[in-house]
Amino acid sequence: MLKKSLFLVSFLFVIGLFIPSSAISQTEDSASSTSSDGDAKIELDSNKTAKNAAYLEFLGKGFYYSFNYERNLVTIKEKISLQASIGFTSMNGFTDIEKSKDLLIPMEFNIKYNVKGAHNAVIGYGTTMWKYKLTTINLDDDTNIYDDNGVNTGIPAKPELKTVKEWFAHFVIEYRYQKPGGGIMIKAGYTPLFFKAMKNFEYQKVYEYQKKYNYATTFNFGVGYTF
Repeated sequence: MLKKSLFLVSFLFVIGLFIPSSAISQTEDSASSTSSDGDAKIELDSNKTAKNAAYLEFLGKGFYYSFNYERNLVTIKEKISLQASIGFTSMNGFTDIEKSKDLLIPMEFNIKYNVKGAHNAVIGYGTTMWKYKLTTINLDDDTNIYDDNGVNTGIPAKPELKTVKEWFAHFVIEYRYQKPGGGIMIKAGYTPLFFKAMKNFEYQKVYEYQKKYNYATTFNFGVGYTF
């Protein structure tokens, strides 16, 4: 069930990136074009809203941090808007035999409500793809244990790195300082994570995350720019 939900969010996110920004904005632009050139320019400038955002988020959906791009998809009556975002995180892995890098790609849909001026409330849902490497020993490979004559050499099987992909979901409830016309954006909120049992980490005694469905509490703080 969780995998189906994560796949659906990922699919909708990709589709959402190709949706025009706002039908309402197009209507306003059409109405403005019927006026004189001077009046239309003044009206368009006064109704200008930022539809793009780039921000750095600490903690939250990227574990430690994430760089994110967000696009406004639909605006309803200037107060409510739907956004889609995608980001990435690169961090050192947890392998022992050699250094490795973990990659996280968080995706999110959220609804923003403009309370007043630059003050906004946001609620959203998303999913993150986590690609990492694990140290494994292939017990079926006995080339390092026995010689050609079938004699045990006493040499243990060689450890190797295995690439693993996992998905986890998250919700977000946050406050944003974000002016409609663009500029500096500051945000902070609560971002709980939801994921299946971490079977790949049983050997590290991560017992608290071995249930069928697991939950972890995290918060987020971010700063960026809208344009």
